[in-house]
Amino acid sequence: MEFQKKNVKNICSFYASEWHLAVMLLPYISKQIENGIKFDTILKEEISENVKELISKLNLNKEIEEKMLDINWNLNKINTQEEINEFMNNKIKSEKSISIIINGTNKEVENIHNKIRKWVTENIKIINENNIEITIISCFKALEIKENINKVINEYDFALNTSGEHKIEEIYNMYKKVISY
Repeated sequence: MEFQKKNVKNICSFYASEWHLAVMLLPYISKQIENGIKFDTILKEEISENVKELISKLNLNKEIEEKMLDINWNLNKINTQEEINEFMNNKIKSEKSISIIINGTNKEVENIHNKIRKWVTENIKIINENNIEITIISCFKALEIKENINKVINEYDFALNTSGEHKIEEIYNMYKKVISY
């Protein structure tokens, strides 16, 4: 994949509902927070109430719980390339490792992801020289993306589901074979 860079990881995820998205993301995020990873979001569909309720039912370390609740789970109005540039520039000034979660319609996710890709391409030298690790987690609505899943998964190297992060071929190899006939 041409976008794969030394310090940039692209993960796709597919969800059926906002509850499913929260259930899938929170264990992964909890583990990443334990490893010092910071998270931010560009959400076109708010999941704050789902996340708060789910976190209240989990048996989490208080520090991890607070960090998870500190993530912005509300709608985010970032849309333009200039807004993405400012958002990402601010992130790399303060963090050495950041994960950005994107959700929304297929078109919204692709739009935001492409703008982040453009920013990364323009800033890859700074990212690599400063050893900044960026993970982009693009979350697609499963029912909306079903006809285009091959196109989507070919753009990513990793997938996130309820069992965690996996290489694309681990999860979708069988699926790719079936739909290619």
